[in-house]
Amino acid sequence: MSEPGIGLDIQHWRHRSDSMVWIARIVTTVLALLLVAVAIRSLIPDPWWARAGFERDPGLFVRKHAVDYPVCAEWASAAPRGWHLVEKSLTEIPAAGSTVDIGFLLPPDATVANINCGDQLADAPPVECSMTAGCAAPVTVALDDDVYTRGRALTLMVTGKSAAVRKGESFHVWLAWK
Repeated sequence: MSEPGIGLDIQHWRHRSDSMVWIARIVTTVLALLLVAVAIRSLIPDPWWARAGFERDPGLFVRKHAVDYPVCAEWASAAPRGWHLVEKSLTEIPAAGSTVDIGFLLPPDATVANINCGDQLADAPPVECSMTAGCAAPVTVALDDDVYTRGRALTLMVTGKSAAVRKGESFHVWLAWK
């Protein structure tokens, strides 16, 4: 004796199985597309402004700005009262020949008072690093000051002179601007 409705149950499960196949296909397709998107994103390099140390895009280049302020000067030339003071640092000194950029993005009409530099060993306080007093950190410093459509971009390029990366030693930069 057959139970009523068994044929319907088989058809129901067959239909359900077809819909599960379609759901599995859709899920697989979505996962494949996400994987491709992640792979493509990993192949695209970061934009130049992110590699230069800026928080955001400064816009299009307008012109070079004259460096008419002290760079890595003696600390006697402190920031004038009422000026903004921004500090950035490298947690380790780069190895010989490698360069690390420290970027500052200021308003287009900003005036820079000075840029002071210092180095620090482990837990000691930072010490002066200037062109006249010298610098314990084996580095060379160069500055690029450009005006862009969305701001004034200062890039301090720190190039290492030591054969190996110096861990436990950091390099600090203080920028005074208004």
